[in-house]
Amino acid sequence: MEVQVRHNNKLVKPSSPTPSHLRKLKLSFIDQHQGPYYPGIIFYYHAASGDAKSAWTRVHRLEESLAETLTIFYPLAGRNGEEGDNFVVTCNDQGAQFVKTKVNRRLDEHLLDGGASGSDMLLTRPVVSTGEVRSSLPLLLVQVNVFECGGLAVSVQCLHAVSDMSSISKFIHAWATTSREGITKVIIRPSFDTGSLFPIKEEPEESFPLPMEVGGDQKLVLKRFVFNAEALSDLRAKIMATFGSQDKGSDFHKKRPSRVELVTALISRALISIDQAKTGQLRPMVLVHSVNFHTKTQIPIPQNAYGNLFVEYVSSPFLPKEDSDLGLLCTLFVWLRDGLKNFVGQLGKVKDPEELRFKVAASQEKLGELMSTGDAMNLILFTSWCDFPVYDVNFGWGAPGLVSGSKFYVELIFLTDTKTGDGIEAWVTLEEDKMSRFERDLDILRYANLYHLLCGL
Repeated sequence: MEVQVRHNNKLVKPSSPTPSHLRKLKLSFIDQHQGPYYPGIIFYYHAASGDAKSAWTRVHRLEESLAETLTIFYPLAGRNGEEGDNFVVTCNDQGAQFVKTKVNRRLDEHLLDGGASGSDMLLTRPVVSTGEVRSSLPLLLVQVNVFECGGLAVSVQCLHAVSDMSSISKFIHAWATTSREGITKVIIRPSFDTGSLFPIKEEPEESFPLPMEVGGDQKLVLKRFVFNAEALSDLRAKIMATFGSQDKGSDFHKKRPSRVELVTALISRALISIDQAKTGQLRPMVLVHSVNFHTKTQIPIPQNAYGNLFVEYVSSPFLPKEDSDLGLLCTLFVWLRDGLKNFVGQLGKVKDPEELRFKVAASQEKLGELMSTGDAMNLILFTSWCDFPVYDVNFGWGAPGLVSGSKFYVELIFLTDTKTGDGIEAWVTLEEDKMSRFERDLDILRYANLYHLLCGL
């Protein structure tokens, strides 16, 4: 990618001040476990007329509507850790970080050839001075990139300590509605009471540092793999046929594998093979998948609750047996479905916040123990935005042509729906050597299309 010219970097404040009685927001015991990361998403919009001048008019509207939307999502304009308390957001209207950037190339060129650090340049980092503490960090980061053709790439990132992907989605859709139709058309009124519903009881001894560098010493690469409806239908038929021939009495061959189950099992199978080739052994595999518990427990959580409302499903170790790829894939599918079904079933029995606290703490402890085992386990991390309508984010100039994941700090598989809604896009972040092997895996080649947009981290 050509050199960008940074056009402007500012703080966008709510268009009207936050009332004094809303100035303090308590974080929850789920928030307290989130690291200093800014997960986010990028929306790509082609220019209808090819007029770059009209693009800057759109940027101005984005800035104005952001200020209006922050009057509803006022904590995102605040700061975390004011007055020495890392578990309170001070809603002081300091503002969200808003960066306008000019990109000296066309959007279609970028999408066809992301380059070694193409998508990384479409994201921003919190602007803080050396030695500043967490309380100086903006909670919301927005970067609007204007391409020569007038196309736009809008990246949105939010500090994980105050928001999960589901909550970010609520904010983005409200912002898009404000930009497109005005603030009076925004129906959602978020509830910021999760800190009262799930209060913190024991504070960690150490507070989080400033955001870490991506990947540490690893060379991480992000690539996009698309599993279309036809490919998933073919894979589903093979798995169901295998179960049908093996056990006519089993219910599994009667149940339709979901898109997420299919892709999770297929990617896990490929990563098991890659791990074996790299280490020379079949190590036990542990799968971690984020589960949104908002509607899965018996706790009366407000419909528009905002914050972190997820718990990590940490599987029991899975010891692969040398078998055919299809046989291993089917075994993985059963193991995955059984494990998640049991986990969600346990969540369904949770009646009060204390029970949920125990579940969250148990998952965190289990994950911590597994990560401390070093090379003993093959750890595979998944997160999913499937069923979130990301391709409906219309700021007033139509739906995005592409929606991508943002930078990741560890090896991770990020799943979203395709634009048609019947496929899966997998944004896979792997160490460079693993990625080289992954994109040559026969099943990945058979069922997925590799697109050129990539990001070297």
